[in-house]
Amino acid sequence: MPRAPSGGDGAPSSPAGVTPNPVPPPLPYTPPPRKDRTLWIVAGATALIIAIIAGATWIILASRGSDDEQQIRDVIAAETRALNARDLQAVITTRCAADVQMLQTQFTPTTFAAEVDALIGPGGRWEVSVGEVRIDANAGTATAEETSTPVGSGAVVPQSVTDTASLRKESGAWKVCVSSSRVR
Repeated sequence: MPRAPSGGDGAPSSPAGVTPNPVPPPLPYTPPPRKDRTLWIVAGATALIIAIIAGATWIILASRGSDDEQQIRDVIAAETRALNARDLQAVITTRCAADVQMLQTQFTPTTFAAEVDALIGPGGRWEVSVGEVRIDANAGTATAEETSTPVGSGAVVPQSVTDTASLRKESGAWKVCVSSSRVR
């Protein structure tokens, strides 16, 4: 078997006039691998959905009105039911302390029912709609525009009456305070 010519150190030698190239030839250019952006797309879409839900929730809650406003509307409705039932004790539960004292001094259950009957007739009732409610949370007071309409054939008050009901927050609950209301 023929042997390749070698230099003095035993390594194969190159043909005459050719020098060995210790650096391999450059590889052709290949672009870097594409980064997978799926994670960023999913994260961005999730953040957008959360922002939309939070915005919609805020809009719904902002337009709904406050809990105080709903409590005011509820106490006015309870007062109306009590008046229609001619129930002095139930009316007292909807009224501020000053009104309670006045009602207890001025009426008995019988005279209270007679007073209501004198206004709207026996069997008559009030229909009350509450308009704008304005609350002064710092003072614990509020006003509510309300329109009261007598319903029944014997009503002495022949038409609707619009007034501003005054309310006070007493012991954490809103109470109607007729003693400080004014009829328009």
